[in-house]
Amino acid sequence: MTSITIEQAARTFGSVRAVDGVSIAIRDAEFFTLLGPSGCGKTTLLRMVAGFCDLDSGRVLFGDKRIDTLPPHQRNTGMVFQNYAIFPHLRVGDNVAYGLKARNVPADARADRIARALKLIQLEGHEGRWPHQLSGGQLQRVAIARAIVIEPNVLLLDEPLSNLDAKLRIEMRGEIRRLQKTLGITVIYVGPYRGHEVGEGRADWGAGGDLPNAGDTICGEIRRRDQLARGYGREPFW
Repeated sequence: MTSITIEQAARTFGSVRAVDGVSIAIRDAEFFTLLGPSGCGKTTLLRMVAGFCDLDSGRVLFGDKRIDTLPPHQRNTGMVFQNYAIFPHLRVGDNVAYGLKARNVPADARADRIARALKLIQLEGHEGRWPHQLSGGQLQRVAIARAIVIEPNVLLLDEPLSNLDAKLRIEMRGEIRRLQKTLGITVIYVGPYRGHEVGEGRADWGAGGDLPNAGDTICGEIRRRDQLARGYGREPFW
């Protein structure tokens, strides 16, 4: 398990201050949701944690170890992108194996870990299928399997449900929360608006082009609204 500390993280692109001195403390094995409209810096902050975007100032720690100075492959994070990023020319098993091959994991060990990952996301026996043979929900599961098969300390989810229909989003939110509890890993989940929280972890809302410091949970309010919306047979939309 890994706690995450983000201290005064900042990033500017030209004249745009994408992330402006953000500080967040995330506990070991916590499911932390980061919400906000387009342009408030959610994805940039996530990419800074993953190592795909440098910090102009500030720092990021996993536990007591500073990691923002390390290359991505040394941070042991798994990331799921909004557009799935599934390779169309590779079968499911090879898509899931991609990170293991990059880490030079032996073939026999790869097979076992791929099978375990597919079982966790309920796609057992799908190793030989092509991406075009899968539904949107199944493609998202493959993307999640590829992220968790490397056994990361931290899982980063960048609006992973935005391309799914309303019913499937509700189903996949439950699956993601179940998976996180099973694995016991720290998760940062980025969503576009309130109603995209997963489970009972803390959530923070960013608006107006910048992100707040982590504070009060809003999930009690969200759960009540979720129940009301589902009573009318629809997905929460606020």
